[in-house]
Amino acid sequence: MSDPMNRPGEAPPPESLPRKSASPLLWLLVLIALLALGWYFYNRRPVETVEPPAPAAVDTGPLAADSSESPASTTTRPARKAESTKPVRAPAINRDPEPIARIQPDYPPQAFRNHEEGTVLVRVNVDANGMATNSQVVNRSGSRELDGAAMDAVRKWQFKPALKDGKAIASTVDVPVEFKLGQQ
Repeated sequence: MSDPMNRPGEAPPPESLPRKSASPLLWLLVLIALLALGWYFYNRRPVETVEPPAPAAVDTGPLAADSSESPASTTTRPARKAESTKPVRAPAINRDPEPIARIQPDYPPQAFRNHEEGTVLVRVNVDANGMATNSQVVNRSGSRELDGAAMDAVRKWQFKPALKDGKAIASTVDVPVEFKLGQQ
């Protein structure tokens, strides 16, 4: 049978194609991008610090007489003697020296070629200005080149000086210097 709508010489009508929707993978990528953007802006906002409220002032003056008492029953209390007030000293501030500016040592070429790795523990004398004055190797890495490079680098470091009773003093600190081939 022939189709009454289909005339000879004409192309058949186009079939309606199903509507394509966005793939779930695309929606997942959009969601991840929005989460990353939100995380970025959340971490960029300044952190607000809230200071604890100051302690309430306590009035140690003479107590007021209760208004319900009669004037005859009110007796005067002797004033309290002023307690001996010792000056309150702030707690002594003590801390060890801390590195501020660390200069990463250059990987010695000979140690690099030999694939040598290790950690060197260097003892450093730090003066009251935070400068390294003397250094020596306490725990060796097993490679002379690594030990020497660590000592040379630590001599250039700057430190926060140690404090004793709030005053900067000269002191000694042990610092580890790690050499790994993947870190160069």
